[in-house]
Formats: sequence, structure tokens, C-alpha cells
Amino acid sequence: EVATEPPVGAREQLRRLAFDARPRPGTWIRACAVDAAATRPDLLADGEKAALLADADALVRETALARFGSGAGAATLPVVDRVRVLRSAGLFREIDDEVLSELAPRLGEVRVEDGRPVPADGETGRAMYVVADGTVRLETAGEAPALLGPGRTFGELAALEADGAPDAATALEPSLLLRLPGDDLRDFLSTRIEAVRGIIGVLCSRARSASAGQQGRAPAAERRPAAADQASA
Repeated sequence: EVATEPPVGAREQLRRLAFDARPRPGTWIRACAVDAAATRPDLLADGEKAALLADADALVRETALARFGSGAGAATLPVVDRVRVLRSAGLFREIDDEVLSELAPRLGEVRVEDGRPVPADGETGRAMYVVADGTVRLETAGEAPALLGPGRTFGELAALEADGAPDAATALEPSLLLRLPGDDLRDFLSTRIEAVRGIIGVLCSRARSASAGQQGRAPAAERRPAAADQASA
């Protein structure tokens, strides 16, 4: 007969993942378990929380600090929250969370006050942005202005093209953006075909939006002869 263990409840499963599961799960799984445990205040004892705050894995330690320690509510987003933001973006939707957890530390945070423009990138500092919180107004040459909320991205082309014109964006409320430098974006795309498909999808969507916005509007050069004919009549 094959011995079977009794079913394990969700509470005990989280504790095992965070502490004593054999074989021990990977760092990302443990960090997710700590994050989930934080939603149940009575799940972990104070001693267990203290152990997680001193854990050998940096990602687990960071997550515990953000959820249980003095870092709770800190200005900097922990990796688990950055992954949530990236997962909501079309560009990264097909990519495994564990892979995104490796990309997330490369992201810088940019906070923009209401009515202020997103700081322009320098000539060697082009980057793409992901809106983590708030709303920005995006103005791209040849396209109608767009309002971007959490999970939307912009600046992809400027980050990929050395001479691409950067997008102009203005915060319509206090906003938090995640900034990925162009070099890091190119490195990531070179190894993740899923991200390449994602960026193609984003660009196709924008092309369709721009085309729809131009329908029914004849170029000025085509309208002038008709106006001249009416004047001569």
C-alpha cells in the first residue's frame, strides 16, 4: 500500500512554504508565501516573523520587511509588488512571474506630482516606463493624446531606438512610474521571445488606435481644391 499524507490546509501550506518544506522551494515561491501570509495577521507568530526578517534569502527578507517590519508602507516597492505591476502590463503578460522577479530589481522608481511632466531622459539614458499608480497623459507625434493608468507602458520605441523621439508624458495626479533603462530592455528582449511578442502587440494596438483616429479626416492637401472650386463658383 502507498502511504498518503492527510490534506494540508491553506494556512499550514503557507507556513511550510515559508519555513520548512522539503524539498525547500525556490526563493520566489517562498517570497510569495510570505506575501500571502501577510494577508492573514494571525497566521505567523512574532518569532516566525522575526525569523523571516533575518532570512538568508534577500528576496524573502525584503518581502518580510515590507510586510512585517519597519519597511511596511515604505516609499520603495518590494519586488513582489513590482512583479504585480509588470504582470498587468501587456508587454510582460506572457512571462513567468519568477522570470519577472529577476527583471524587477532593474527597475527604477519615478514619482511625478500632479501636473508635472515625466522627467525627460538624457541622450544616453532612454528608457521605457510602466505606470504603477496614478494617471499620465501621453503625447506622441502623429497620434491623439492618450490617458494611461496602472499597467500601461510607454517609451518602448524611444528605449529601443538610439535616435527615437521620446514620448512626452504629464502626470494628471500624483503618479508612480517604474523605469526600465533601454540597455536592460534590450538585454531582456534578446532572451525572452514572450516579451518580443508583447511589444509587437503593444505597437500594433497603438497603430490601430492611430489609424482609427485618422479615419474620416482628409489631409489638408486634399481639401484645398474643393475649397478653391467653391470660391470660384
